[in-house]
Amino acid sequence: MGRQPVLQDYGNIQNPAGDMSVASDNARLVEQRRQFNLQNERLKGAAKEKEGKDATDYITGLKVDHIGDNTIDLYNDEQVKAVQDELIGMMQKGAGINEIKMAAMPKLQKIAQGYTIAKNEYGKLTEGIKELSKDNPTGDMGAVRNIGGKVLLNTIFEFDENGKVKGYKDPSVIATDKNYLEKINTNQNLPKWYSESGDLEKGIKELPLMPVNEEITTKDKFGNKIKKVIVGHQSVFDEPILNEDGKKVGIKLKSETVPLGRNEDGSLNLIEVMPKEQFELSIKGGKARKDFDLRFNKELEQNGIDPDRLDPRARDILEREYQLKLFKRTNIHGGLVSEKEINEAAPAKNTTYNNIRVGGNKEVTINDVYGRIENATKKADILFQGSDKRGTRMNTLDADAQKVIFDYVGDPELDERNSFIVNDDGAIKVYRLNEEKTTTANPNGTPDLDEKFVITTLPRVGTNIKVQANTKGKEAVVKQGEAPKVDSKPTTGYTNVQTLQDSKGKSIQAGVKNGKWYDIKTGKPIE
Repeated sequence: MGRQPVLQDYGNIQNPAGDMSVASDNARLVEQRRQFNLQNERLKGAAKEKEGKDATDYITGLKVDHIGDNTIDLYNDEQVKAVQDELIGMMQKGAGINEIKMAAMPKLQKIAQGYTIAKNEYGKLTEGIKELSKDNPTGDMGAVRNIGGKVLLNTIFEFDENGKVKGYKDPSVIATDKNYLEKINTNQNLPKWYSESGDLEKGIKELPLMPVNEEITTKDKFGNKIKKVIVGHQSVFDEPILNEDGKKVGIKLKSETVPLGRNEDGSLNLIEVMPKEQFELSIKGGKARKDFDLRFNKELEQNGIDPDRLDPRARDILEREYQLKLFKRTNIHGGLVSEKEINEAAPAKNTTYNNIRVGGNKEVTINDVYGRIENATKKADILFQGSDKRGTRMNTLDADAQKVIFDYVGDPELDERNSFIVNDDGAIKVYRLNEEKTTTANPNGTPDLDEKFVITTLPRVGTNIKVQANTKGKEAVVKQGEAPKVDSKPTTGYTNVQTLQDSKGKSIQAGVKNGKWYDIKTGKPIE
């Protein structure tokens, strides 16, 4: 038999050493790999946890500063919350911090731009309210803020069909030149914030009154002539009532008749209204205009008329009708005259309008120009409402009196057109007209009792001495001296009250009653 091949026994080829060392190494390697993977997962979890915390901190940290307006601040907060809700949803779906920031950036930028515009525009509104309050101290500025605030909100915010704010408008379409108080004085808004100031009545009452002193002759039912005098005061709103002789027998409010629509029969509907010139004088604008509008609009609404739907031409007519009725009802302008019969008793002895006799047995007649000036002020060419002071314009004085005054003042720019005199408790003061206040009736200025318009106070002696014809007259004036000051208001029951010298040279207060001169103190007639 042939020789068999010999196969050497190498044992376990996978483990030539015949032990478990290789298996142990493999096991260790697998465990190391498992531990590595576990550590890696822990690290990944930690990183993810940190990123989640960063995202959370970023989202919750989003906010916008408050401006100071409750509504604007609320809308800003709502916009930021909407962005936060959207970003939280992204984070829950696994979005990282960078992705979240990228998504938030354009939304936050729009809010920031809108916020800047809102802050600036709210500042303009606040400043406008501040200025309005200076001229309208009685107004409700809280109501003004509400009115102007609504305009501001509609200018800078977008709203859905339900009125819920969607967010700021695109900055490019927001008008930043808007006057948020432009419509504060509309018929609808004015009653919401404005309270009457009293300027309407005040302005009307401040207008000057002109005296009425018109002598007329009438006949009674028996044909006898009766002399009467029409006395009182006329305002710029009045016009005279004349008789057939052209004499003033009364006054009435100026008016005109204008058409407003047609009647049912097709004829013109004629309405009596105040003329435009007088109407404009009665309302000087500002608070006076607001006072009027408040009353007039209320009147319209009570009559079922919407002020906002009224044609401007019709409004003009109805305003002037309303004002005319107000004047007739209240006599607010102060124009009023009365009729008095004239008693034609003989004038007092030894006294004339122009002269006064002084000096006992050796009487000297002096030219009492000061007395004529004084008497002119008592006739009240100018009557100041709210004051007992009386005055007159220079052109009511005679030429001598005017010349004496202008010579004494020594101002070449002063004349009878821009000056007047006032009896201030017996002192005769020369005033310059207030040139800053001119009207149609007073183009050279308005009489104003402010002391800054006083030019001088006329002295009795200094005034009279300039016009005496001789030395004796001048001496008599000096002897007469500055007569005691008396009340410039007429004493009850007497007219033409003044200080005279009796036959003994004693100064007495005298006045006219029933056509005769009386010593007012004793009540006895002066013979």
